[in-house]
Amino acid sequence: MATIRLGRYEIEEEGLPAVCMRCGQPATTHKNKTFSWYPSWVPILILAALLAFIIVAAILTKRMRVAVPFCARHRGHWFWRGLLMGLSLLAFVGLFTGLAAWLVGLENDEELKRGTAGGFICFGGIILLLAWIIMAAIVQKTSIQPTEITDNSITLTRISPAFVEAMKAQRRVTERPRSEEYEPQLGERPRPPDTEEFYDPQKLRPRPPESFREGER
Repeated sequence: MATIRLGRYEIEEEGLPAVCMRCGQPATTHKNKTFSWYPSWVPILILAALLAFIIVAAILTKRMRVAVPFCARHRGHWFWRGLLMGLSLLAFVGLFTGLAAWLVGLENDEELKRGTAGGFICFGGIILLLAWIIMAAIVQKTSIQPTEITDNSITLTRISPAFVEAMKAQRRVTERPRSEEYEPQLGERPRPPDTEEFYDPQKLRPRPPESFREGER
């Protein structure tokens, strides 16, 4: 899989090529997806304080909405992954809650049995939770996700190489003249020329006819 950087102008004005971003086949639909991203060092703050992590993540998180082209096969790219994570989490919570209720319902004369069962339930719950976290990480790593979002662009990974080639071809067709003083990065909207250079009243002022100027003399 490949990585590509898309400019905001390409996403909002020009539109993306009709090629599935996942497999490279002709796209049949577009799915609006709001990507979010924050710097990779932010989760380290969890070790210091959860509140600090929440505050810094809220401040540094950037978002961008993209109409992602998909073929019929991959139109549920995020839906099925979200469904898997949601149902597995509900199953884990339901199982743990049911076992905890069963443990509480044991008779008082079965304290030894309660203690043994409680230990197994706690140990099993930790193992299942770790397994769910690992599964969530795998699901995230195998899906299209951003590696960076700025004010003017978004970098996506797990992209089909065919989509990257289609995007390059579209850029060659829609390429605009660029200023010699400013070379925007690939995918970013070119900066318009400065106002003073673009509009010079002295140059645009019409010259009076030669006869009129001679009459003034």
